[in-house]
Amino acid sequence: MRAIGSQILSSLFFSILGMEIKFFSNAINIESIVFYRCLFGFLVISFIILTKKDRPNLLKTENFKIHFLRAIFGTGAMLFGYSALKYVPLAQATAIGFIKTFFVILLATIFLKEKFKKTNLLLAIFGFLGVYLSVNPDSSNSLYGSFLCLLASAFVAGGIISISFLSKREGTLSILFYNSLLSALITLVIFNNSIELLTLNNYYAILFICITALSGQFFNIDSYREGKTSKIVIIGYVRILFSFLLGFYIFGEELSTIQILGLLVIILTTLFVAKESRG
Repeated sequence: MRAIGSQILSSLFFSILGMEIKFFSNAINIESIVFYRCLFGFLVISFIILTKKDRPNLLKTENFKIHFLRAIFGTGAMLFGYSALKYVPLAQATAIGFIKTFFVILLATIFLKEKFKKTNLLLAIFGFLGVYLSVNPDSSNSLYGSFLCLLASAFVAGGIISISFLSKREGTLSILFYNSLLSALITLVIFNNSIELLTLNNYYAILFICITALSGQFFNIDSYREGKTSKIVIIGYVRILFSFLLGFYIFGEELSTIQILGLLVIILTTLFVAKESRG
């Protein structure tokens, strides 16, 4: 039950995060949002660790390569996923992102030795059909945004596998510390010329984003620590509902009937593939 509750809370915070990114991206570019989110996260986690009596042990790790790989996946997921929110509705971006389930099941089979069934291949085809239906072919923005969502979902899947591995070997604070530090460094090195100085208003915006993101990460890591990877992924579908409600009431976003049908196809096929993987 703890794993389920943690994943629901994680889904809620990540839905709120998407709303914040969509709202604040008009004032600050995505590269800056990613960098400062990671930097602020690093400072917050560092402060928390300093208050702990066992702080020297919290930073010990024998899995630095996995931490670095996790940071690469996380940075890519943020850059592509945040950028997509500028082009597609919040609910559409969230639903397309659940294509990550196919990537997670595949990677979990290869690296975590979890069971995979051949019927998942057919379900994957239907899942991508759902993506096709959810895209507005008359809008280049919709096509581009959906493509970014697919890229983000692939990176998210890699992040989930690395979190699943790390969460069974190290503490949550250690995982968050290395992820924030390494992601900030990766973003700084690659996008140094694009990172903007913060105004006072933007400072508060990034602070809100950071707190929401850390909360989502904390509960996400906790959920994967307690449960089987392919099972916990299913619970995260509540995020689509949260995103739809936020998009509708905050941004007035509406989806066409065919887009809603596409989202339902994505939801049903990825639910089935996750269920099959548990069998």
